[in-house]
Parts: sequence; C-alpha cells; structure tokens
Amino acid sequence: MVTLGHLRPEMHALAALPGTERLARLSANRWIGYTRANQVLALLEGMLDSEPGKTRPRNLLIVGPSNNGKTTIAERFLRDHIPHTSDSGDREIVPVLAVQMPASPTLIRFHELILAALNSPVSARGRMPHLETLSLRLLASVGCRMLIIDELHNLLAATAQRQRGLCCKISPDQYRWYRPGQIKAQHLVVGQNFATEPSTFIPRAAPMRAKL
Repeated sequence: MVTLGHLRPEMHALAALPGTERLARLSANRWIGYTRANQVLALLEGMLDSEPGKTRPRNLLIVGPSNNGKTTIAERFLRDHIPHTSDSGDREIVPVLAVQMPASPTLIRFHELILAALNSPVSARGRMPHLETLSLRLLASVGCRMLIIDELHNLLAATAQRQRGLCCKISPDQYRWYRPGQIKAQHLVVGQNFATEPSTFIPRAAPMRAKL
C-alpha cells in the first residue's frame, strides 16, 4: 500500500494523478523564489504602488549574467499583475506591459512592439510620429503603470545615434503619456551586465539598479 505521509498535504492530489499527467507536470514552469529575487519583487511592488503619478517616477534596471533569472523575475511580476476588465466594463486595463528590445533596435521597431503587445494593428508603412502617438495613446487608454523592457543589452546592436534615441525613451523624462491628473508610469528594464556600458545606457534612465 502506497502512503503519502512524507509529502506535503497540497501534493497529495498531484501524487494521485495518472503517471502521464505527473510526468507532464515535471516540465511545467515553476517559480522557485530566493532571497535576492524576492527582494526585487518586493521593490517592484512598492514601485507600482507608489511611483506612478509622481512628476518623475523612478525606473529600475535589473542586471546580471545570462541565464541568471532576470527575465523570470520580470515574468513572475507580470503574472502577478495580469490584464483585467475595467470597473465600467468598457475596456481592458493592463497595469504592467512587457516588450523585448528588438535584436536590431530602432525607435520605429520599438513602438511597433509596444503596439503588438497591446494587440493593435500595425501598418507596414507606419511612420515614427504616427506610431509614437498611437502607442502612447493606447498605453494611456489601458492604464499602463509600468513598462517592462527586456533584453536591454540589444542596444549594443544599434548605432550610437539610435542608442541615444532609444535611451532617451527609457528616461524618466519620457513616456509621460498621461494627461494632467492621470497616473504616470515607470519602467523596469532588464539586461545583461554590459547593458550598463556608458555608450549604451544613460544612468538617469534607471537610477535604481538591482544586480543578480
């Protein structure tokens, strides 16, 4: 007779599943928290609660070696703040939106990725002013309070001029897409250690840093 006394109570139902289902669970994504990751998540929660609405909300840069859990932390935070329907029921609220810095970064491509993340049609002939206006308007419409930008180190693939343009977009002085009286948002940017190279990153863009 099989006994389950050595397992935690919440695992009993899982242990009773057929073998094929138990094996399938082994490959599922799991969050295994550790001290530094939990500290960063707590910091992000505090930022989301207190920073939006300030004249210059703080940003946060998470840096660390490849495969060190940076994206996993961002994804965990994103799952904790999933989109939901507004109280009036007439629109979707997206408190946290995530995009990835493209491998060949340009301002146009960056705004296209924001629009794609918001499930907005993107014209193949879209010009920069139109794409920027549309993305900012939609971010305001869905009540976005934090924009996560992963793979920041992809900026290294851009020319110096494009690097400066993209870094300025991450600056606290930018992306004030809300009309007076509405919530302003901040950024969480994620990248490998060399994302902090002076030629590719403006320090004031993310005055707060968390190193893994």
